[in-house]
Amino acid sequence: MISSSIQEQFLRWLRSAELTCDRAALVVAQDHKVVISTLMKLAGGSPTLSSRLNVDAFIKQAKSYDEATSSPLGWYLRNAQVSQLTHPLPVMRAREIEEWSRSKEYKSIIKRGRKYGTPPETTTQPNSSQASMEAL
Repeated sequence: MISSSIQEQFLRWLRSAELTCDRAALVVAQDHKVVISTLMKLAGGSPTLSSRLNVDAFIKQAKSYDEATSSPLGWYLRNAQVSQLTHPLPVMRAREIEEWSRSKEYKSIIKRGRKYGTPPETTTQPNSSQASMEAL
């Protein structure tokens, strides 16, 4: 009984850690559709299908999933479905990324990053290939 409770808590922590990684990806990419597209490709597993993936349709599917699981029975079934998983369902990850991309918290992080991360003005230097060509 105690060990199953510890296992459930550990799995919940793992799923939360995955969502944290997804948020970090959003901070880096700064485009929720890029992050969601990457999640879709990882979940789909087939490079031949990647050109046919539709991010907007996947986000719509995530919203439909929320609606389908909003009832008490749906909530119970969703929890039973994910309780033993180490990763959240891809549609749930997409929904979380899409929602967080609109949050004040995310916008504040991006704003602070731009404020403090702006590089000082520098002179333009040729890239390494240009420098190599000039050296010849």
